[in-house]
Amino acid sequence: MCSCYAAAPKTYGEHLMRIEGIVPRKALESENKWIVKYGDFSGDGKEEMVAFVYEVIGGDGEMEWGRYYLYCSTQDGVAVCDTLDGDFYVSPEVMQIGDFPAIMFYTVGYGGPSGESFSWKCADNGLVPLSMPGEMQRIGENCLKCSKSGFDSFKADGEDETFSDGRCFYNYYYFFDGNQFREYGGKAISERQFSEEFGGAAILRLLKGEGLTVENIYHRANGIININCSYRTEKTLFPDEPPKSGTGFVYIEFEVTGAGLKTDEGLQPGRIKASLTPDCAVYPD
Repeated sequence: MCSCYAAAPKTYGEHLMRIEGIVPRKALESENKWIVKYGDFSGDGKEEMVAFVYEVIGGDGEMEWGRYYLYCSTQDGVAVCDTLDGDFYVSPEVMQIGDFPAIMFYTVGYGGPSGESFSWKCADNGLVPLSMPGEMQRIGENCLKCSKSGFDSFKADGEDETFSDGRCFYNYYYFFDGNQFREYGGKAISERQFSEEFGGAAILRLLKGEGLTVENIYHRANGIININCSYRTEKTLFPDEPPKSGTGFVYIEFEVTGAGLKTDEGLQPGRIKASLTPDCAVYPD
């Protein structure tokens, strides 16, 4: 948690002046690039200010580069909370999730699996950092999507490692419980459960009719069902080498809706996990 070391400001102007009073001098020259958020983010009836303060640290005559510092000003004082390296992919924002205290949220990188998100919970006396597994994108009132990638769409017979011609992409889902982000972990269900409880018999017949073997089915508490499948095939792993026999992997994601099971993308290469972060995952009853 941030430690505060200045007298308490009470208005927007006083908050800003307090931050201006402790930032590096060079950062004042780039104040037009600051990103400032002001409001009652902690839910205690008192306003706070969170500021992404930009400082130029270099340049080559044609372009400049710099870094952001994260400052938090509360009724108890003002403090610098973090130094942010990397370019923003998504502009910093204050995210309100349900009735919980607001989340300060920003993402660096180039988006998707290569990006990384960072966040802090706004508390009465500062910001509390929250752990995040990668780039997070909000897709619902209290649901965030984390995109990951791998190279695991094929495993040659006799080999330990998987291989892929290109990246395989996966989505994992999270919610905020007031203290941390928790994952909607996948609970393994049988083909019979999938057929009887979710009306998936026709889908299983279709998959098997395509020569696929159903490896596992995961049901998540946010209404997502993933099915991993395998099939026998041959692939050329390296140029000038003959193709190798092995097992190919594909998966499909369904959303459980009032009108039945819905999929937007169909079969995708790879194998999705039951959970990306088992230590913070919760599972359906």
